Amino acid sequence: MRSAKAQADIAVVMLTEKITALIAEEVQAHKEGAAMPLLVTVPDRHGSADMTAAISRYLAETVGIHI
Repeated sequence: MRSAKAQADIAVVMLTEKITALIAEEVQAHKEGAAMPLLVTVPDRHGSADMTAAISRYLAETVGIHI
């Protein structure tokens, strides 16, 4: 993620749920302090831990929409 953040031509970074959990503090700090690149958490091959809740939480954090 650090190398992607340093490259101006990268707009979206996809992270698996497992990676997001491992670097949760760094992901949260990025979401609170940077506009680009957009960080998107996707399920890995084992499926989603609870993607509906994660998407709802993400929308609430980024644009203030509560579903």
